[in-house]
Amino acid sequence: MAKASAVSVSSSNEVDYGFCHFDGMQHVSKELKWTSDSLYKKLSTLQTPEEKFKFLFSLLEQVKFPARITYSKSEKASLQLRKKGNNYYVSGDKKTALEYYTMSLCMAPDRSKVQAMAVANKSACFYDMDHPRASATHIKIVLTCMQDEYPQELTKKLYIRMESIINKLLPRDTPEFIVMSVLCGFFECGTAQFRNSPFIIQPILDFGAFSTESFTQIPIVVAHGRNTKIPAMSSAVRLQYSETLGRHLVAGRNIEAGDVLMRDTMLSMALYTEKYEWSHCSHCLRFVSQLVPCPFCPHESFCDEVCRQAAEEKYHWALCNSRAALNFGTNLSHTKMMLALRLLVSFLSKHRGALYEFMLEVSKYESEIAGNKNYVQGVNKNGVYDQNDFRTVYFMYSKPDLLSEDMKKSLAINCAYAIEAISQSDDFFHMEVNLTPAKKAELKIFLTSLLYRILVGLEWNCFEVFEHLSYVARKLDVDEPFILKTQLTIPYFDYWSTPRETKAQLFRELGGFQCTCVACKSSWDTDVTQSSLSFSDLTLSPRCASCKQSKQVRPDKDIMRCGKCKLVVEVNKIRARVQTY
Repeated sequence: MAKASAVSVSSSNEVDYGFCHFDGMQHVSKELKWTSDSLYKKLSTLQTPEEKFKFLFSLLEQVKFPARITYSKSEKASLQLRKKGNNYYVSGDKKTALEYYTMSLCMAPDRSKVQAMAVANKSACFYDMDHPRASATHIKIVLTCMQDEYPQELTKKLYIRMESIINKLLPRDTPEFIVMSVLCGFFECGTAQFRNSPFIIQPILDFGAFSTESFTQIPIVVAHGRNTKIPAMSSAVRLQYSETLGRHLVAGRNIEAGDVLMRDTMLSMALYTEKYEWSHCSHCLRFVSQLVPCPFCPHESFCDEVCRQAAEEKYHWALCNSRAALNFGTNLSHTKMMLALRLLVSFLSKHRGALYEFMLEVSKYESEIAGNKNYVQGVNKNGVYDQNDFRTVYFMYSKPDLLSEDMKKSLAINCAYAIEAISQSDDFFHMEVNLTPAKKAELKIFLTSLLYRILVGLEWNCFEVFEHLSYVARKLDVDEPFILKTQLTIPYFDYWSTPRETKAQLFRELGGFQCTCVACKSSWDTDVTQSSLSFSDLTLSPRCASCKQSKQVRPDKDIMRCGKCKLVVEVNKIRARVQTY
């Protein structure tokens, strides 16, 4: 089964590897009244974050952001989508029909006829695609939860389809009274009880196909127990400080190949909506066939009420239907924007969230350090961060003026969109009735301020060194053994003046973390001639990985050959690998 792609923000402060990825630059001059060059020129003259923010706010009066098609619950729109699904169904394209029926379901108002019809249509698709249990689940939803909305004259068809499903799932030569008993019992018990019925054949699950079944995730456990000082890390890793190396990690014991040294839980996740919006849960990102749409907006769907309630408590209370109000640009990374907003709203949520709890722990640690004169070397009085360590999230968030010029330009444009989006939404906190207008205005300013730093962090990840498991956690393991006291992380050095090739080589050599992504192997971000290209174009490697000779490559080519050393690169494999992360 294809995994739902996701961008994630981590709670760990030890896992950033300092590689800059950014996109969205290709068509930015078409979206802004001011060209990107004039924006960059003005921004480069500003010194402090406060000056930059004043400049970004001034953009709101001068930038016309592109229109974006927005949606709200609509019976008419739902009916039109269902009709398109019917056309594909009649033509034999059941998979496309299923997608349109799912969109129709999400667009349908809660407890409406079109909603019940969309669920019934999905059951027909699953039945024809030979997924009987998925079909049975949808039939039960209609006949037990939507019987008042579903036309009575069509109910007989669902019972006939259900009886056929029971006959498929039961062994051959099953007595008729057992068939009827299971059929009647299906509507009297829960879906999980039905799946566990002793009469039902349990086929081996095919994760490449649609299924209503969930699966047990393989637990990720760090080797040698958890580290009491660095919760995400293994106890085999120790924090050490020296005058020459600064703060760094070493092996506290012998480490075997394959040992998991870090297990990091995601603070916030978001779907790549253009690909997975109609097939995966908006909250946990798991694939499900029986999506439960939000009753108030067509943009979010969930596994079940548990996921829906969790999303409501953490962020959906503020973001419900906000995509209709937030005017994102067509080339802006919509997933990153939604991720940042989820993260920020979770922090503000009255129910608190993972970020809130994490910040409490950091604040608690800061208080303990502040009251202790003999604080740990390499950890400053402001908390758990070494102010000279480029790897920390603190460094990235607190020193945006040290970012590369190209990154400043990209960040400024992203921030301009973010600030415009939030400021233009008069009802951004529509679910929070206790907030006064003054408090809402204050929170908007707070959101845009934090968004500036959050977006910096979102652009700094090299995902090749992590294995994502169901997008709930990620791990960092080693592919070679280490003996006691082996240095595991790079010591502090003058990061900003060190050539990228040197940094990349150091990262590859230390710890056996063999990152092979094109962004790490190539030096495109230092090539001024490539600054106007988008990230997806740059992954096609404008320089030969062997002889470093520059070359022009059309994005639609599947294979490219260097004219000097004849090295052949299969572009489609590179593209597939990059799109996976």
